[in-house]
Amino acid sequence: MIRISSRIRAVIFDLDGTLMDSMGVWNEVDREYLGSRGIEVPKNLSLEIGGCSMYQTALYFQKRFGIQDSPETMMDEWNRLAYELYGTKVRPKKGAREFIASCHSRDIPCAIASSNSRELIEHTLKSRRMEKDFQVILSGNEVRIGKPDPFIYRECARRLQVEPSDCLAFEDLPDGIVAAKKAGMTCVAVRDEASVDVQDEKETLSDGMITDFTELSF
Repeated sequence: MIRISSRIRAVIFDLDGTLMDSMGVWNEVDREYLGSRGIEVPKNLSLEIGGCSMYQTALYFQKRFGIQDSPETMMDEWNRLAYELYGTKVRPKKGAREFIASCHSRDIPCAIASSNSRELIEHTLKSRRMEKDFQVILSGNEVRIGKPDPFIYRECARRLQVEPSDCLAFEDLPDGIVAAKKAGMTCVAVRDEASVDVQDEKETLSDGMITDFTELSF
């Protein structure tokens, strides 16, 4: 059990693999997108692009796989492929709703800092009736430099009007943990099936690790 420090004044969540059990969706999108072009999905692709913004991922795909589509065209297709899956298959991690409610009962605002698109973030939250739970949402559409750069976390803190040192971040991948720590935040790692290969690294980089949000208390 991890006890939340009394100095924490805001909580910021990564979305995929952290707040939501959704990394499998992107594995499916990658298989369909690359498979339609006769390309096999490389092992550990999700770890290589895990912290990237969608724009950075598109540039990566252009360089690695020789795809000629523009980044905007690629992002539109990814959103189309993922939209239905996010609305029907993606669920919050165990205890997430209750933890967010506990934050709100203590006047602790919550935010999302995700490499995903705003369209998919908002679609996911509305599908789960969680759209009113977050005071700030910052997406990969709004940053050209993704994690491990700390910009997305610093900008979330600025919009929340809270010092980064008073923020608690939750992340499932090493790049995200590094981004939060570089921003000056406390960061708790979340275990996820998609990142079991880097679990030791996550534990080393973070300030603690949980399997789900029932392992937290105030």
